[in-house]
Amino acid sequence: QLFRLYPKAFFGRWPLVLDFQSGESSRALSGGGASLPLLLAICQQDPSPKVRAAGLASLVALLEAPSVKNWPVPLERGSSAAGAGRSGSGGNTSGPAFTSLADQVAMTLRQSHALVFELLQKPSDSQGALRACGDLLACTPYPKLKPGLISEAVIQVLPGIRPIARLDTLDGATQHLSASVVVLGAALKRDECCEELAHVFFSACGPASATHPPATGSPADELLNLGLHIASLAQAHGLRAPRFSTPVGSPVGRGRGKGTPVARGRGGSQAGSLEAEPGEPPLAIDLMAVIGRLASVRPVQIHQHTRELFQTLVEELLGQPGPSLRARGRRLLEDLLAAKSGLSDVAVADSAASIAEKAGAIDAP
Repeated sequence: QLFRLYPKAFFGRWPLVLDFQSGESSRALSGGGASLPLLLAICQQDPSPKVRAAGLASLVALLEAPSVKNWPVPLERGSSAAGAGRSGSGGNTSGPAFTSLADQVAMTLRQSHALVFELLQKPSDSQGALRACGDLLACTPYPKLKPGLISEAVIQVLPGIRPIARLDTLDGATQHLSASVVVLGAALKRDECCEELAHVFFSACGPASATHPPATGSPADELLNLGLHIASLAQAHGLRAPRFSTPVGSPVGRGRGKGTPVARGRGGSQAGSLEAEPGEPPLAIDLMAVIGRLASVRPVQIHQHTRELFQTLVEELLGQPGPSLRARGRRLLEDLLAAKSGLSDVAVADSAASIAEKAGAIDAP
């Protein structure tokens, strides 16, 4: 809490807060591994899960300081903000004796990402690490660093959403699964990194031709297929959801005043004057929001298979019983048609006609 209340006071003492000097001793504690500042070493090596979680929260609070996100100059040579330069992994831990504050901040950001990626693989720390990963994605000045760090974060988080494919109902979604979807959305909100995000999401994982999809697809194709699966589950969920209606002439919404009857549905809950819309699962809403962001960072030319997946998902969303998912379908199509990027004229005409027809049928009184 102190880091968040007084960010300038602690940021001016960055080396002391992280304790780089005492961190040298962490090399011995970790069996001769890489040296870490003491705060990061606590997050990694303390035997108590609660202490590790508290250390991770403190680290993120320090990195969320406005001075970090709004750093005025490039933190590393070769960053997008500095233009073209030599490539490398950044964060040189064996450099000269004098290290500037910019070098220390860049080193800490990279070490923090590496630490969080490591903790994501440990069941006892994965939930806290996932929360920290989302915070890092929101506060890290990626354009001031060499490219590749946000791509690595996406690659580390993607396996967390793959269990969606094994869901039989939306009620079976775990907290970790839902949090993974939210963290992926945090990455796609970084508009200043759209070129790198487009590359990591739409690059094929196998050879592809002009007419055949890649051997193993791209992360974008994987997301869209998961979206189609969720859409089918949401359709079934919406059809099963109970709808309550108020009998004609029953007073509603007049509170519990004496002598005032109140219409109630099953289980004693107060009913509305109109039929209540079926509940829409948060996982479905969050995943479609992520796919909407995915459409906004897509490259100008996308593979035909990917384009067909987008169009199929739009059609599925427009047929949903819940209004929020239908609205997501409309918004997704609007994003896809904004500049006709990657869509043929025929596809544009067919999609526009389809949405007009379905929207008219859905919104008709």
